[in-house]
Amino acid sequence: MFADPLAQPVREPGELRPLKRGWCPDILHPMPTGDGLLVRLYPPLGGLTSGQLRAIAIAARSCGNGLVDVSNRANLQIRGLSQRSHPGVVDQLAAVGLVGPTPRRTIVSPLAGLDPTDHVDAAALAMRVEAALQAAEGLSGKLAVAVDGGGLFPLVELNAKIYLVALSSTAIALGVAAAEGLRWWGATAPAAVPSALTAMLTGINAEVRAGKPSAPPDTAAELRAEIADAAELAPAPQPSSRPPAPRAGVVQTAGVGVAAVLALPYGRCDADQLLRIAGWAERFGDGEVRLSPWRGIVLSRVRRHDIGTLIALASGAGLITDPGDPRLAIFACPGQPDCASASVMTRSDAARLAGAAQPLLRTGAQIHVSGCAKGCAHRSRAALTLIGDNGAYRVIVEGTPADTAVASLPIDEIAHRLEPVETRAGLAARFSAAALT
Repeated sequence: MFADPLAQPVREPGELRPLKRGWCPDILHPMPTGDGLLVRLYPPLGGLTSGQLRAIAIAARSCGNGLVDVSNRANLQIRGLSQRSHPGVVDQLAAVGLVGPTPRRTIVSPLAGLDPTDHVDAAALAMRVEAALQAAEGLSGKLAVAVDGGGLFPLVELNAKIYLVALSSTAIALGVAAAEGLRWWGATAPAAVPSALTAMLTGINAEVRAGKPSAPPDTAAELRAEIADAAELAPAPQPSSRPPAPRAGVVQTAGVGVAAVLALPYGRCDADQLLRIAGWAERFGDGEVRLSPWRGIVLSRVRRHDIGTLIALASGAGLITDPGDPRLAIFACPGQPDCASASVMTRSDAARLAGAAQPLLRTGAQIHVSGCAKGCAHRSRAALTLIGDNGAYRVIVEGTPADTAVASLPIDEIAHRLEPVETRAGLAARFSAAALT
């Protein structure tokens, strides 16, 4: 079931797939990028042992260019490989149990199962959902399901296709991403979530294969009701708004210890930083690390008397530990030279904007710096979205990468215009048609 015309056949390790929509790289099947080949790891629940993290660091340094990214789905990417070095990565990661047959499709909080404010055990629920998805055949590689326990880390802002949010210990709301925003289809009991999700996907897939114009992401109301009825979903209120997830700093957890949320500047770190993090996990915690879909790494059980030392070490190693750091409000893709599609150096430009736009960013506004029109780092709305365009940027105010730009400007001009801006109204004024003439 769930036939997908874009699904890719199984290939030999190292064999490159054609660049078609609907598939994603994994350890056995690398993807060519601007800085060589890239492999992606999908750790279950985003969790790794310190030994696995150390093996990743060594493989990245010995077989790649030493650079590693954490994605907005809490996956990990090793960069700068070649066809000659790729088999070495496979061997090294297989030795620590990181070469699996299928990618992970669920996104969870980095504290799933440990967050005392969650209504349900999101880790256990995600494992049941994952089993249901893995049993399905032909799912697009792009399908992702956010499993949100309702606690400190709301997932609705993340880039997923389906959202499961705990309303209480007895009710899980199911929503589907649509062009006009997230649509909530109904709710069911936690135990019934896998079967309800399977029924939803069956109904949605049938409409897609039939080629109906009302197929997702903009399924018509009557069709949504029909599919929700087949999935035995009960009417439910929209999940209430919650404060944004903590992207850096110290967070309380269930049981002994606290969690240290260590953000990576624009999702990037190197092998030396990973080795340090692996050592900290053993020295200060229980040896476990978790990847965060906010492009960071979380040590989940740090002894309370050690947290100050850990935060100081992490900050000194170039990781973000201050929840007020302006870089946390900026999304940036790899850009040049790492991505062949990019025409701008997004990360250095993002660092410049983090300084120029500090007053604006303190208000909660976000900036998205993308190397090309795909907008991989952040597909949602931002106060300012910049799309690389032949060395300059197309400027979009209060929109997404798909929206119309007001102008195309060099980074120097953008930074200059941002320096005096303190409010979103001021941002709109500085980049208005009148101001740009």
